[in-house]
Amino acid sequence: MNGRYLLAAVVVLTVAMGVGRFAYTPLLPLMQKEAGLSHAMGGFVASSNLAGYLLGALSATAPVFHGKRLLAVRAALVAVAITTALMAFPSAEVWLAARFATGVASGLAFVLGSSIILDRALAERKPQAIAIFYSGVGLGIVLSAIAVPLLARAGGWQTGWLGMAAIAAVLCSSLVWLDDRQRPQDTGEGQPSSSYPALYWWLLAAYTGNGMGYIIPATFIVAMIAATPALMRYADASWIVVGLVAMPSAVFWNRIGLRIGRDRALATALAVMGAGAVAPIVAPNALGVGVAAVTLGGTFLGVTALANALGHELAPYQSQVAIGRLTTSFGVGQIIGPAVGGALLAATESYAPALIVAAAVLGVSAIVMVCGSLTAGS
Repeated sequence: MNGRYLLAAVVVLTVAMGVGRFAYTPLLPLMQKEAGLSHAMGGFVASSNLAGYLLGALSATAPVFHGKRLLAVRAALVAVAITTALMAFPSAEVWLAARFATGVASGLAFVLGSSIILDRALAERKPQAIAIFYSGVGLGIVLSAIAVPLLARAGGWQTGWLGMAAIAAVLCSSLVWLDDRQRPQDTGEGQPSSSYPALYWWLLAAYTGNGMGYIIPATFIVAMIAATPALMRYADASWIVVGLVAMPSAVFWNRIGLRIGRDRALATALAVMGAGAVAPIVAPNALGVGVAAVTLGGTFLGVTALANALGHELAPYQSQVAIGRLTTSFGVGQIIGPAVGGALLAATESYAPALIVAAAVLGVSAIVMVCGSLTAGS
């Protein structure tokens, strides 16, 4: 696995997730201020994107993509760039449709891209390549956190969306270095679901909860800080911190997983993420914001890398399907999270209830993972 291949692999998630999913986070407060986007509609637009992500992840498990994973990934990432540009239209209907389409493309790219890279990394016995691949999400967050304020100052929220679309399009040029050496036996039919180890199903449940628990702070953290007069100056910086901490976090948690077991490392990361979600409530100051940003950035990619690597390990000859199911269950949680968070915010005019719900769900997910680990005897 040479450097150019690894760079192209990182770009897959930088575009699919960093732009396709997380560009919305720093742009949300701008759209609320300049385009009249309400709290409730902001939640619905986020959920639309995540509903599309769910459909894309579910579709990625279809046999039609066998032998065509790379072509599908390239097409999906181009679609992310195009639908991101459509967000510049000042229409709620267009926002809902465009974010849904971006979600479908992101889900396809994430599942199929993960399957390609995991197969290659494990075949070449380079487990750290998995962690480097998932760092692409963190790179995308840093990119959006730095680029969006600059673009917005040049021309407002619309320039922000168009600029992120242009960045995504340029990054897609590196995909010429990506190839797919799919194993003949990895057809999605070689390992029936009934033969999956019990730990896989515990993992599936915990990862569903993670989807709901992490997405609430990930969606609203910048808007929450921007809406607090004493903290608003930290809003842009908080998202940069999330991305910067996220980039090496997958490597860190991957090493922990190799040392103590991916299941135990996953339970630990979920617990840390849950504790960090309520930090701004416990300490409504710069320290609380900093803890929330560091714990979110320092865990969510680690959880993703650990969960997908563990899923691949438990179903090695059906990686596309195993990862697709994990991503689909995660997507279910992601759809629920912003809708619940937006509704609670609209009802209470406070972010605290949503963050408490997120922390509780993440805590339960950590317990589920511990139970799975104990049941499996690992």
